[in-house]
Amino acid sequence: GSVCVTGFEDTNANGRKDEGEPLVAGMTVSFSDSTMLELERYTTDGLSEPYCLGNLAEGTYYLKRSNPPGYLSTVPDDWAAAVVPGGRTMVELGSRFVPTPTATSTARPSPTRAGPTAAR
Repeated sequence: GSVCVTGFEDTNANGRKDEGEPLVAGMTVSFSDSTMLELERYTTDGLSEPYCLGNLAEGTYYLKRSNPPGYLSTVPDDWAAAVVPGGRTMVELGSRFVPTPTATSTARPSPTRAGPTAAR
């Protein structure tokens, strides 16, 4: 069997890959077996997903995702995937881009000086 992952930009943050939502490059996914031994680590390229780890024996496999900078998960980062002989388990990993606020200067009032008052 196999486990396949797709990293996508969950623009509406609903946790599902909807039509038109683009793939995300730079997401790292670690595949581990039932003893938590890492079998492979894959980084998405945003073009060729889903990525499948194949030729797996029947059992439970674990996936752990790390987002690229600026992205927050819309679904859990840790997954358990059941694999059956000849089967394909699909896991869609949604993330949402959250821009980092940039510092901007704030105008500060300058003190005003009272000038001499006119004589009356």
